[in-house]
Amino acid sequence: MGVVRGFQWLTVFLQLYIRAYARACRVETSVASDMNTFLSGWLSEMTEDEKTFLKFSQILHEWIPCPPLQSREAAMAALTGAASDGTTTPAQNGGGGGDPGAKPNGDQEGKQSPPPPHVKQDGSAPVTVEASAETAVKYFEDAAARAKALADQGELLWEVCHVATLAQEAYILLQIVSLPYISKSGKSKIKLADSGPVVESLRAVRAQAATHLKTISTLLSDLGEKEGSETRRDEWTEGCASLSEANSALGA
Repeated sequence: MGVVRGFQWLTVFLQLYIRAYARACRVETSVASDMNTFLSGWLSEMTEDEKTFLKFSQILHEWIPCPPLQSREAAMAALTGAASDGTTTPAQNGGGGGDPGAKPNGDQEGKQSPPPPHVKQDGSAPVTVEASAETAVKYFEDAAARAKALADQGELLWEVCHVATLAQEAYILLQIVSLPYISKSGKSKIKLADSGPVVESLRAVRAQAATHLKTISTLLSDLGEKEGSETRRDEWTEGCASLSEANSALGA
């Protein structure tokens, strides 16, 4: 795939999902709102399509208003039945209640959580995005177009599957961050002053994203039929004939 995977790649994706699930559960997290805090110097382990996926995750984080969040202590207290003051942080547009600079209660005012110890600062150009419903939809539109282009150009199948897999991951991520606002059945959940337009936008984005995913699914099905055809199998057999002859010679 042209890149070497390592701890940095895994950490970026883990933090990406921790941030999303924390919002879905409406619990504060120490993972930074600014993606550059944990991306600096780590893009060398990402494919170009993965970099685009990471930008999509940031689009969701900045575009969708953060719902009221509960402190981790209060959440644990709710699970264990211990006493809790139920302190929550107010909703913030484009923020992320998990910001290290968030002020969940009075005794923590001005206190910031330190960045993870493995964060690198090497002067890399910051990752910036234009966060909106339109740019969220465009990710899926571009993914479908890229998958088709790779297939039409006769590129290796894993490249097409790589794009398709990331598009599917993006849809899952979209569903996760939608949970505070929309139930699995599609009904509105929390009631905020500005939640109406957000819910409608999320529904529209999810519908359009699903349409583009169906396009990718059809493309993969067509590729599967082509690659699994008798003609294609004969081509593979013929192409591997020299390997079979070499193995026979070695065995002799």
